[in-house]
Amino acid sequence: GYPASRIFDHQEACAKVGVVPNKLLYTQGRNQGIEEYCQPENGWREGRLGNTYRNACPAHLESAFLRQYHEGARVYEAERYVAELHNRLRHLESALIHEKDDRVRRSLRRELRHLDMELMRARGHMQFMDRGFHPRGFPY
Repeated sequence: GYPASRIFDHQEACAKVGVVPNKLLYTQGRNQGIEEYCQPENGWREGRLGNTYRNACPAHLESAFLRQYHEGARVYEAERYVAELHNRLRHLESALIHEKDDRVRRSLRRELRHLDMELMRARGHMQFMDRGFHPRGFPY
């Protein structure tokens, strides 16, 4: 998934030990590999893992790759949002355990209920997205 210019990085590294990469073989191997890499299912997987797209795909493959990459990236963002909500929920639960003031405890409980509902919605949304559906109303 690296751009063709990656050969220059190899040239620099190899020069330090007195080796010269074969540009023709590198380019042939890269061209073959990029045809395999730039398939839609790989795009989805790369997006799902939160990996960055490096503009490496040739024009005839890029559109389908990117369409799936963006779908996978949305699922990745949904997972991150769920994890963020979960962390906030744990933080509030800890604060509630240690809080002595009844007014503050009531406020924390309200906030926890709201956050718990949002977390349930976000988890459901993430499951839909992982199956290819995209309900509205979420920040990703």
